[in-house]
Amino acid sequence: MVQDVAVPSSTSLSSIRADAIARRDRGDLNSARALLERALEAATMTSGEDHPEVLITAHLLAKLHRQAGDLSGARRVLENALYAGSHRHGDDHPMLLSISFDLAEIADELGNRHEARKHYTRIARFGPGAPGFDQQQVQAARAWLGPSAPAAAPIQGQPVTLPAPEPIIAPPPFTPAPVSPAPEPVTEPIVATP
Repeated sequence: MVQDVAVPSSTSLSSIRADAIARRDRGDLNSARALLERALEAATMTSGEDHPEVLITAHLLAKLHRQAGDLSGARRVLENALYAGSHRHGDDHPMLLSISFDLAEIADELGNRHEARKHYTRIARFGPGAPGFDQQQVQAARAWLGPSAPAAAPIQGQPVTLPAPEPIIAPPPFTPAPVSPAPEPVTEPIVATP
């Protein structure tokens, strides 16, 4: 049976997550998921859906859905978290990149290569410059994308280094070809024959 969850503060979400993990580790995955769902609903109302602690809790809930074999439930939670967090935190936030990675894996498992490519591309582009983001996930995204993997986005606050331009080589000066004198006109009389 799932206990009622008081409206959690963002600081109490970490203890709720720890309790959910303990329940999962004891083999009570359904109870752990229910606990997180209720806490997430309450925390979204009090802290906002884009609060970092709410996003972390949503990410854990999605992982538990996935462990239970509920890929569509995991995808739904991750998509909502990504949508909410992107407006506040931007494309290069490490938590949102982790959410994108899980979405990419789930999309690939479900056979949706378009969605998988979209999320892996985001990771390949923004992951290398995101402080604290798991670079093994960047490597996995690049391996999945293959040669179509995009270049990493420049890190904010650092100058963008562009390749040096090709040197401009002046063409050799134009020298006109010597002009030949015009042929002399033929002055022989033309004789008509009868």
